[in-house]
Amino acid sequence: MITSSPKPGKSNLTIFDIYFYEPRVAAVVRRARYVRRGNERAYCRFKAEISIYVGWWAEIKALRSSYAFELCIAALVGAMGSRPRRRRRSK
Repeated sequence: MITSSPKPGKSNLTIFDIYFYEPRVAAVVRRARYVRRGNERAYCRFKAEISIYVGWWAEIKALRSSYAFELCIAALVGAMGSRPRRRRRSK
């Protein structure tokens, strides 16, 4: 079996590992699905909340890296506005 090795300086950490270690990050990303893309105020609020759980000041040692923070921000940006809009019923 051939597996790809991580980029130099990067860990094997995935976004799913982060969700396992800190489920509150998954909750933030789930909430972001209901916000329209381009809403900068909401993005800043979610980013500040994620930075409590992931990054240099995280309680869990495995999540104390800029790479973990980078993964979370990518998931956040990907989630924002990803919920399909409801179609209006025509009369």
